Amino acid sequence: MTDSLLLLLAFFNSTLKERRDLALENLALRQQLAVLKQGGKRPAIKKKDRLFWVWLSRIWKGWRESLVIVKPETVIPGVASVSDFIGRSCRAADTAVVLRSVRR
Repeated sequence: MTDSLLLLLAFFNSTLKERRDLALENLALRQQLAVLKQGGKRPAIKKKDRLFWVWLSRIWKGWRESLVIVKPETVIPGVASVSDFIGRSCRAADTAVVLRSVRR
């Protein structure tokens, strides 16, 4: 009985949401499924996953509600902006390239 009531409430909720919000929620849930399919007891959130959530948080207000596998605070831990996040990733990659060239 409660399952059918929840299903009915979810249906009415989805009819009131905008099409864009539904598409973004679907994208968010699919991304989490992809992380879970990687296997293991504890899902590993990689840099590309964090970048996805940073981007999604900038364009969609309801992104926190669709998070199921982790807390919102652990996905985006104090990242000031997308450019900061990308900048740090690029600097780390540049450092690795320089270290490889010095070793040769």
